[in-house]
Amino acid sequence: MDEPTASLTNQEVDKLFELIVNLKLKGVGIIYITHRMNELKRVGDRITVLRDGRYVATVNAQIVSESDLIHMMTGRTISEVFPSVHFTPGDVALAIDYLTTDGSVRNVSLQVRSGEIVGLAGLVGSGKSEIARACYGLENITAGTVHLNGEDVTGSSSGKMLDKGMFYLPPDRRKEGLVMMRSCRENIALPALRGDEFVRFGVLRHGAEKIRIGDLAKKFQLAPMNIEQEAEFFSGGNQQKIMLARSLVLRAGVFIFDEPTVGVDVGTRTEIYHFIKELCEGGAAVLLISSDLPEVINLSHRVFVFYNGEMRVQLLGDEITEKMCLPISLNAPSHEPEYFLLSFPEYRHTWRKAIVRQAGRTAFFVTGGDDYFCIAVGQFFHYTQSDKCSAAVGLFDDGFHGADVCATDWRV
Repeated sequence: MDEPTASLTNQEVDKLFELIVNLKLKGVGIIYITHRMNELKRVGDRITVLRDGRYVATVNAQIVSESDLIHMMTGRTISEVFPSVHFTPGDVALAIDYLTTDGSVRNVSLQVRSGEIVGLAGLVGSGKSEIARACYGLENITAGTVHLNGEDVTGSSSGKMLDKGMFYLPPDRRKEGLVMMRSCRENIALPALRGDEFVRFGVLRHGAEKIRIGDLAKKFQLAPMNIEQEAEFFSGGNQQKIMLARSLVLRAGVFIFDEPTVGVDVGTRTEIYHFIKELCEGGAAVLLISSDLPEVINLSHRVFVFYNGEMRVQLLGDEITEKMCLPISLNAPSHEPEYFLLSFPEYRHTWRKAIVRQAGRTAFFVTGGDDYFCIAVGQFFHYTQSDKCSAAVGLFDDGFHGADVCATDWRV
């Protein structure tokens, strides 16, 4: 089985693993090929590591640590896999407001600024990928707007979005990303044929194209270093590099990466992460979409978690953890609740306010004098226990300051 879970939901993965266990009990031998560390321990008895076409080692799957596996696979330590990204958020490059598509996404709003990486987390089919496709003109938008660098581009075709400086890397490189029977050179140069770098007066400048594509192939350490080889004869990791190299023949300012490391080895993953870091620190706006939580958690400045077509919560700073993201993406309560308590100073209305967040569910507590009210907000609906609270909601627009505990018992 070669990367059998690449396009499966968590429930489908569980069913697959049940089948594998049953086959093992019947005496069937299974060779399971994957780059996902957690799967190796779930189904494997022994793990054999190959690197650059050579045998490295065979180890006990239940004893070996993840850090040791990564070191065997890449020659790097686990701390070297995810780079530290220096974020310098600037102007809003991509603004999505109340976006709804044909059944897959409902009422989603978010922004991506230049100089930051915004992560979208969630299960396969949660709506996170459909958001990107709608922005790029691949999904029909039924409501809401998309603005690129302040310009309304709602409903624009993918060709127009490309011309306006948006690059989209699809999750399935074979079906949507590459022309498999054409050369690496042609695949990388494809989007640039709309411009004048390789084309003059309708004539393709082969010399300029070969020099530019050759330089990009060296930058991404393509293997083999043969830009005339057809895309289908490259490994999965090198096919992914071809698509990433394509982004640099454009003058793009907004990059959308949808499952950028699916089906690639850990070494190539690290190279991709460093490329994304380079783009961000160079001032690009990056939207990173992934079902692999560690890469969203370790690379993102802000994270939006999706479930069933809705954006459930935005996480910032220390909130961006697997403990926070995973229960929300599964629509399940956290087994170990964490409370983030923020207090608000008193305003002219003498109201005191606090926000309590637990696994993405939010409760606003409003107190004034002897009165105590709760406005619970979860999954983007409002519940008000008292009409007086409705007037108090507007006070939250003033923003928050400080970090005191001013609410104790909370039930939602």
